[in-house]
Amino acid sequence: MRAETILANGAFAMFLLSAAVQVFFLFKRTAKPDALGPGALLAASSSLFVVLALRSGEVGFIALTGMYESLTFWAAVAGFVCALLFLATKEGDRRLELDRLTYTAIAVGYPFFTAGALVFGAIWAEQAWGRWWSWDPKETWALVTWLVYTGYLHVRLVMRCKGSLPAALAVVGFLCTVLTFFGVNYLLPGLHSYG
Repeated sequence: MRAETILANGAFAMFLLSAAVQVFFLFKRTAKPDALGPGALLAASSSLFVVLALRSGEVGFIALTGMYESLTFWAAVAGFVCALLFLATKEGDRRLELDRLTYTAIAVGYPFFTAGALVFGAIWAEQAWGRWWSWDPKETWALVTWLVYTGYLHVRLVMRCKGSLPAALAVVGFLCTVLTFFGVNYLLPGLHSYG
């Protein structure tokens, strides 16, 4: 069995362990904080990033081009889970921490998404199809996703809102990302329907 497969399977087991422990502590309602769940989640995410690094070494470039690599990357990302927890949590300190985690994840990912999906995607489209933008469903939904996350950052940074509105925008942004990635490939005909 390859190291990549062992790490990916181990990450899956750690995600399951983390989810089980966090659900247990969610219903237990004790003052004692859960140390095992976040540790297992960190170990799982780290394992997936190592899987991506190994795969990138094999192919000779950053491996985020296929469905497997992209799903591995998304499984390692936390912007969405924190936002959902924020909406479900009533405790003040916990809400502030989840808001900070959500904001950090989106603030780090936003420039990468902007560069990858909009800038380099347009350059690739010009090379492949001879035009920078064609209003293909994939391109259109990538733009919608970018606009939702831009709205999140505007609400969070310019309006200085830390309530439910930015968390709801983060959830909508994630759902748009999933639709852009999966829905367009399999449900909407266009230049990207092959993917």
